[in-house]
Amino acid sequence: MTQKKPQKSKDKEVSHSGIDGHSTVPISLVDNDNHC
Repeated sequence: MTQKKPQKSKDKEVSHSGIDGHSTVPISLVDNDNHC
C-alpha cells in the first residue's frame, strides 16, 4: 500500500480484499479457502 507503482494492480487486489476482507493478494484468497 506504500508503493505507488503497484497502485493499479493493488486496485484489483483491493477489490478482492473487499470481498474476502483478509489479504489483498488473489493467492491469499485461495489460501483463505484452504484454511476455511
